[in-house]
Amino acid sequence: MKDLLHVQRDGKVLYASDPSINGSKVEALYPELNFGDIAAEVNRLGKCFQIVECEGVEHLFEARALDVLSSDSDLVLFVSKKEAANSSGAGLSSAELEAIGKIAGRIGHDFNNLFGSIRGCVDLMKYKLVRENDGENPYERQMRIIDSAIQKGVDLTFRLRGFLRPEVLNQTRRLNLEQCLESCVEIFKQKQ
Repeated sequence: MKDLLHVQRDGKVLYASDPSINGSKVEALYPELNFGDIAAEVNRLGKCFQIVECEGVEHLFEARALDVLSSDSDLVLFVSKKEAANSSGAGLSSAELEAIGKIAGRIGHDFNNLFGSIRGCVDLMKYKLVRENDGENPYERQMRIIDSAIQKGVDLTFRLRGFLRPEVLNQTRRLNLEQCLESCVEIFKQKQ
C-alpha cells in the first residue's frame, strides 16, 4: 500500500490520498519519523529515503521537494507500508538492505576497475594497429563499438552507485548530442 502526502515544511498535511488525514501533522501520524531530518535532507539533496518501523509495520518514506528551485518548497511524501520482516518472516530489514547496498557498491567498484583495464588494453591495441598500418586502423569501427560498450558498462555502474548514494546522481553532466547520434547510427548499422 502506498500513500501520497503533500506536506508543508512545518509538517502539516495539506493533501493526502487518504482524505481523513488532511490537516494532520506528519509527526502525529508517524511518531517514529523525524520529519525535520527529512526536510533538511531534501534541502541538501532534493530527495530523501528513510525506512522506519512502527508497531510491526515497516514504512518506506520517499520525500521530494515540490519545487526543486525553492529551498522552502512544500514536500511530496510517498509512504509505502509492509509488514516488518521480523514479524512476518518475509521481506528485508533495513540492515539487510544496507548490507546489500555495500556489496553492490563493492561490486560496482570492481567493475570500474575491470572496465579501466579493458579500456587501457583497447587503447594500446589502437596505438599498435595505427603504427603497424601506416596511420590506418583497419579495425577502427570495431574498436569504437568496444569503447562504446565499455562506456555503457561504466555508466551502468555509475547508476548503480547512484541508487545506493542518491547524491551521486544529482550531479549534472553535459550531453554530447553528436556522440549520442553516432552511437545510434552504429547500432542501426549492426542490425543490417
